[in-house]
Amino acid sequence: MRSFKPLLIVVFFVAFAGCQKYTSGLVQTAGRADEAVVLSNLRSIMTAENAYNLSNGSYGTFEQLTNGGFLDARFKSERPSLSQYSYTMTVTEKSADATTSYRCNADPERTGDRGGRHYYVDSTSNDIHVNATQPASATDETIKP
Repeated sequence: MRSFKPLLIVVFFVAFAGCQKYTSGLVQTAGRADEAVVLSNLRSIMTAENAYNLSNGSYGTFEQLTNGGFLDARFKSERPSLSQYSYTMTVTEKSADATTSYRCNADPERTGDRGGRHYYVDSTSNDIHVNATQPASATDETIKP
């Protein structure tokens, strides 16, 4: 009678290798889904800031934007946390030397394979900037629509 042990080992190895690819694909898919939500949130923040600026003559903090009805209650925090990302907003008030402005970063809360990229938007353009390894800024590459 013939032994099928080598064949079983090969079949198991191929199945296990395929499982690893599938699992890493799922991790990447979940990370990309989180990033899609972040991009949508950043677009909402930019729209809210522009509307708030038209109504009030300045840009608003997350609390001001939610209190005014420009963003929903999920953002009512100094540093909202949504879809595994933390959002930070810096608003500069109008002065003799400068006009009012805002900067917003979205940074992943997770690290490693599921960490995600860092994003940045500001009042100077409608561009979303991205950096793979550290908090993004206006000098980082932009995401193409």
